[in-house]
Amino acid sequence: MEMQKMFKKGFKCVVVVLILVGLLACENTLTEKEYLSDASDNLKKGDVNAAVINIKNALKLNAANHQTHAMLGHVMLNSDSPALAEVEFEKLKQLGADKDIWLTGLSKALLLQGKLDSLLKMDESIDSDAEKIKLLAYKVMALIQQKKMGQAKVIMEKAEALGVESLDLDMNTLKGAWKTN
Repeated sequence: MEMQKMFKKGFKCVVVVLILVGLLACENTLTEKEYLSDASDNLKKGDVNAAVINIKNALKLNAANHQTHAMLGHVMLNSDSPALAEVEFEKLKQLGADKDIWLTGLSKALLLQGKLDSLLKMDESIDSDAEKIKLLAYKVMALIQQKKMGQAKVIMEKAEALGVESLDLDMNTLKGAWKTN
């Protein structure tokens, strides 16, 4: 009788373990690349929340992936969450990512949050002229908001000298804002 009870307990434990192993084996685990592909699909469909979840799942698999942090930062910027975007771009900065990846995203996040002084203190040394022009444009916008038209004009001229026409940026809008303030 005692042996039968022990056998039943042992059998139950084995069954429970097998069920758990089976459940874990059926768990749908994706690779980092698959999560990012799903996130891109989610964004195409306009499902930002699902995209964010997929990007965060990809980051769980590789927390040091610069492109994934940048993707999350840009998704946050485009979904009116500049504070969360700032966090991602700051992480990129801390991870030692190239400035081309995080500088303009961080500058736009600062502008959208009204952290104008922090934006204006940002270093302009960046290799990409297109990214530098964006940074300068955000600085112009910050200076316009601060009613510092003379400084805004100087920076706008720096941006124009780099070839603003090569960028999807309407400098006429900036000039118009400058004239109205």
